[in-house]
Amino acid sequence: MEIKTNGVTRIVILIGKYALKFPAIHHNYSMFIEGIRANLNEGRFVGFDCRAPIARTLYSNKFGLLNVQERARTIRHAGLFRLALCEMCMKSDFFNKDFLMDDPKPENFGYSSTGLVKLDYGN
Repeated sequence: MEIKTNGVTRIVILIGKYALKFPAIHHNYSMFIEGIRANLNEGRFVGFDCRAPIARTLYSNKFGLLNVQERARTIRHAGLFRLALCEMCMKSDFFNKDFLMDDPKPENFGYSSTGLVKLDYGN
């Protein structure tokens, strides 16, 4: 189990093949509300096409207090990440480039069985 508290709006707990996302209250209440909003936004993608370049959201609490996503492998090489991100943007039939390139940091992406996927798409 690994706990990631470096996010501004959410805390992520990695357990096995799952990522559990909770709104973070460690900054202030407005960021807690933003974490709820981000979970609700990602919750709209429960059951979305598994070929889409996003980490699958498997469960979303209707109040935005918990999301369960598939866990992806960490990006280890920033240069290859940029190349893979450009390729993902050119090939995607599901989302426009602005959606995919919103906050394009390596920690917001990972590798799943289908390739590079966006992990943080709640904003």
